[in-house]
Amino acid sequence: SFLIFRSVCAMQLPRSCFVALCYVAIALAWSHQAHEIQQRLYRESFPSSSRMRTEYTGSGSKYVSSAGYDTTAYPGQSSALSALYSATSGPSWYNSTGWMPASPNYCDWFGVVCTPSGDVRELNLAANNLQGILPPSLSILASSLQRLHFFDNALSGTLPAVLSTLTGLTELHLSTNSMTGSLPSFLGTMTNLKVLFVSGNYFTGSIPTNFAQLTNLEELFVSSNSLSGSLPLLSPLTLLTTLDIAVNNFEGTLPAWLGQLSSLQFLYSSFNKFTGSVPAEWSALSQFRGLFLASNAITGNVPSFLSTIQTMQYISMSGNALEGSLGEWMTNMSSLISIDVGDNFMSGPLPHHLPQSLQFVALNQNYFTGSIPQSFGDVRSMQTCVLSGNALTGYIPQSLSGLTSLAFMSISDNYIQGTFPGFLLLLPNLLVLDISRNMMTGNIATFTDLNFDQSPHIAVMDISHNAWEGEFSGIAFATSLCPTITVFQADGCGFSGGIPSAVAACNTLVQLSLWNNSFTGSIPSVYGTLPLLGTLILDETDMSTPCNVTNNILDANNCLSSFLIIDPQEMVASIGQDYACASITGTTRLRTVTLDPSYLNYAHCICRDGFFRNPTNPGVCTPCVGWCTCTNNQMTNCYPSPAADTAIYALPCPLLTANSTACNPNSNGTGSCAQGYTDRLCSRCEPGYYRSGRECSLCEPYMAVAIPILYTVLFAVLIVYLLIIPPRSLSLLKTATFYFQSLLVLVRSGNVLWPREASDLLARTSFAASFSPAAVECVFPTLTHVGINWLYLSLPAILCTACGIIYLLGRVVAAVRAKPLHATWGERCACVALYFLQLTFFNITIVVLNGFSCTVSDPGLNQQFLNFHPWLPCDVNNVVYRQMLIACIMGLLVYVMGVPLALLITLKRSDLTSTRVVNVFGFLYSNFKARAYWFETWMIARRFLLALVFTMVPFTSPSVNMIATVSVLQAAIIVQHSVKPFVTHLENNMELVSLYVLFFSYVGAFGIFVAASSATEAVAIGSLTWILFTANILFALVLIVLLITVFVTSVMLKLGARFNSRRRLRSMFEHAFRIRSVLLQEDDDRGSTHLAQGPKLEGLHAKLLEPDADHL
Repeated sequence: SFLIFRSVCAMQLPRSCFVALCYVAIALAWSHQAHEIQQRLYRESFPSSSRMRTEYTGSGSKYVSSAGYDTTAYPGQSSALSALYSATSGPSWYNSTGWMPASPNYCDWFGVVCTPSGDVRELNLAANNLQGILPPSLSILASSLQRLHFFDNALSGTLPAVLSTLTGLTELHLSTNSMTGSLPSFLGTMTNLKVLFVSGNYFTGSIPTNFAQLTNLEELFVSSNSLSGSLPLLSPLTLLTTLDIAVNNFEGTLPAWLGQLSSLQFLYSSFNKFTGSVPAEWSALSQFRGLFLASNAITGNVPSFLSTIQTMQYISMSGNALEGSLGEWMTNMSSLISIDVGDNFMSGPLPHHLPQSLQFVALNQNYFTGSIPQSFGDVRSMQTCVLSGNALTGYIPQSLSGLTSLAFMSISDNYIQGTFPGFLLLLPNLLVLDISRNMMTGNIATFTDLNFDQSPHIAVMDISHNAWEGEFSGIAFATSLCPTITVFQADGCGFSGGIPSAVAACNTLVQLSLWNNSFTGSIPSVYGTLPLLGTLILDETDMSTPCNVTNNILDANNCLSSFLIIDPQEMVASIGQDYACASITGTTRLRTVTLDPSYLNYAHCICRDGFFRNPTNPGVCTPCVGWCTCTNNQMTNCYPSPAADTAIYALPCPLLTANSTACNPNSNGTGSCAQGYTDRLCSRCEPGYYRSGRECSLCEPYMAVAIPILYTVLFAVLIVYLLIIPPRSLSLLKTATFYFQSLLVLVRSGNVLWPREASDLLARTSFAASFSPAAVECVFPTLTHVGINWLYLSLPAILCTACGIIYLLGRVVAAVRAKPLHATWGERCACVALYFLQLTFFNITIVVLNGFSCTVSDPGLNQQFLNFHPWLPCDVNNVVYRQMLIACIMGLLVYVMGVPLALLITLKRSDLTSTRVVNVFGFLYSNFKARAYWFETWMIARRFLLALVFTMVPFTSPSVNMIATVSVLQAAIIVQHSVKPFVTHLENNMELVSLYVLFFSYVGAFGIFVAASSATEAVAIGSLTWILFTANILFALVLIVLLITVFVTSVMLKLGARFNSRRRLRSMFEHAFRIRSVLLQEDDDRGSTHLAQGPKLEGLHAKLLEPDADHL
């Protein structure tokens, strides 16, 4: 046993394995004891095996038979053996003495035992590396072969049918091979069999029912296979002494007919799936010696009838669902050697009277209560006592000092009190003592007062997780335990002071674990002199190096003791922590050193992916959020908060592409920004740059002149268009405006990522089409953010003022020409001004709502920031925000709420059929059917909802943004489908198509964003992106072509109406009329008469165009 524990302790394994391995060693010792029982039975059953002997000559060995037989009369048996040699890879046998080159007398061949007449009676080639399949020629040996021992080899395939011909076989031993298939039924016809061993193979299926015919069978071993089902009725096997079915998948209840096997001595049925309780019929087994039912699902109590079986020696029922108390039924079992009922649900007190013959007691992992009885000390033969994992209280009784045979003692995980039981160390044979996880107190140094008659044999000692007091006495430890101690664990004991140098005198020490204590100071260099020390565990202590360590592994190496070194190539994750530390090894035999990372100020540690190091507390790794990338203590796409040198949070920055932002372009986590970006989250453009879509682009020198000219031209074109086109025909322009403004939101949101070229093109097109100011920073480089905000809010007033100037110019021109001004000129200018108010409503609403979008929080600064301008804090004490908020409140009251409300009141009080009202306000309702007069209100509402989503949903929540936006678009599609508000087919269809294009663009582009974030195939993502981009470009071109067509036909109709006397112009007028008749074909909703429709299309050229024929 001492050698077993030496071997276990010498293994260089993590500390969590050591105590478990000690238990495994005890279990192995117990298994070895059970194996010895089987071997003794085997030797008693096979007396003929003693007739084989081996002669040693030098370094070789030769098998010789017990007598010289004449085998020339049986040439067939020789050929059968030769075939066996060939079929089982004879050249690779460990011992093939006499086989090749073949000796004339096959009875001299290794493993062959013959009868006096020369017949082969026994083949014993166990553990000889036989490979392959048994040959059919073995049938030649049928008349004489009685014993076939081929266990511990590598035979494969199914059990060969040739075995069925060996009718004289009494012993068949094929355990521990690689045979497969099911157990063949022909085995049940081999009625002379006394011993059948097929354990340790890969057999499946069930045990054949005709095994009941093997009435001479004494031992049946089918363990360690994959057999399943229930046990067949084997009650006729009255000579059976040993039944081994362990480590299979048998299920069902334990069969009561086993009680009829009158000769049964040992039942091995552990590691199966049996249920129910032990049948009372088993009480008839008068010769029963060993019951092994561990790791099943047995319920009920431990059967008390076992006490009536006087031959009972071994009871193993651990790992089941047994309940109840143990009672005192073991008292009179004078033959009982071992009882193991661990890992069950048993309760009550421990038994007070144990048999004197008991050597192994395992009652662990139950719910036993009370104290350890004094009578336990009377069982002088006890070698192993395992009481861990219960609810025991009280003290360790002094009577245990009488257990002179005790080698293993574990009472861990209980509520035992008292001081250190030093008297246990006086036990002469004690190897393992585990008293961890109890409530023991006192000074551990008390065992120095013990009087050792001889050196203790203790090899493994665990006193962890108790409430010991004071410092850890290294001198006491070295004096008392050093002669034999191999593993010492004192984790979580609250020890203080320094790590004792005197422990270095323990030359046998293999593992020393002192984690989770309050040790201070550094590691003594003398620990490097321990010749066998392989594991040193000192984490979760207050120890530190004597020198200051920066965040550098080289500095950390220089601060370690001379016998320790850091290996940066091997990172070890800390359990329950978000970092991994470089492994520390010794320069000698020491291979595993576990130190608390604080010992080196975490200089050798890095945060795991998804976390970054907290500069103020290097032992804390903070999780990255959103699309931040944190690797090797550095952050990318994140901004440190509250500052780079005190970062305790990593905040995601607005995305530029699927996996990059402007933050930390060098992945250094310093809060730096890419060129052109500045301020918090790198969300603001530097001077000399302007916002283009998601990115900041460099202002070119020509922009300061070109942009004002461009917008002047756009304004002039739009003025001409609005003056030429009658209010009734502005529906397509409304559709185009909503489409381009929504597309601009899609491009600028940052949640949907187009290719850069596509993004720039869409952004510039949308800016121009929706008349949104762009690159203002390049035109007015000295304008502050508040000034730009006021410029946006003043845009409607500027455009309306421009319309007033145009009206005055008309009056001036009329005065110069001495002609009266057309009666509708002022009305049309007022209409154009109102249309500009509607055109800028969406953009102004976004600007206004952004002043209230305090949805981006910074936990590091404990502040809220604007969603669209995350560099600006929502703090009224901030001058910029206060000025911006004032502007936004005014814009909300005057424009977002005031203008729509004023228009509604005006229309409510006006005669909508009046020519003057139609000329001024007609574009708001004249293109709708009578029953859909309210539809303009819905169009304003959906613009407001989209603006609300764009400004209020944080950019860090793209999924919420997508769901909200798509919901608004879906609602718009449903309303458009249901109402079909416009008068003509074309207007209804184009509105519906624009909504569908926007809907699928949002959904598809968000899918691209998700796919790109998860590193999906780049080619597929790029293809889908360009498909969506192309669809939007094509639809935009269709819209532009239609708008141009309506404009051109309007001009042609005006010219035709003015100059219809000329043939060519009249032909032009007729073509234009046909085109407009097709484009403006009315919807088939006959029940809806337009409010101001007037005549049908036949008179459109005369009635619809007459009021403004002179405007061209």
